[in-house]
Amino acid sequence: MLDRAEDLWEVCWQLLRIGYPLPRGWLAGGMLAWRTAGKAIEILPQWTVRQLGRAVENNKDLLVLDVRQPGEWSAGYIGGAHHLTGAELTARAGELPKDRRIATICGSGFRSSVAASVLKARGHTEVYNVLGVMTGWEAEGLPTHRAE
Repeated sequence: MLDRAEDLWEVCWQLLRIGYPLPRGWLAGGMLAWRTAGKAIEILPQWTVRQLGRAVENNKDLLVLDVRQPGEWSAGYIGGAHHLTGAELTARAGELPKDRRIATICGSGFRSSVAASVLKARGHTEVYNVLGVMTGWEAEGLPTHRAE
């Protein structure tokens, strides 16, 4: 979300760095202008690490989508998670089932938020972004797997 036009180039650079195409445009006046015009807003649910832990434990139908880079993945991941980098997601989103809940994760919650938005835009209806994931996951002492 940009509220200042001068932030556009930095955001474009960051998108290119993680493999996303440049945006087609930007919202003049930012979300404040959108909200004050009374436009509809779609909400992307946010989960905490604890909520994800409970969901992983209790819901075998949940797909945990890890969008980190391969080096981050091999350093530690959530068991059963599906690994697909954020850069690959736009081309491969069709491989993910639309009839399952998906929780997107990364190192902190930024890349996973972008990934969740991509999935929502592609017709996935039940998508959750998880904040502070791998850092918080390990801090909570939840089980982490390592690549061999």
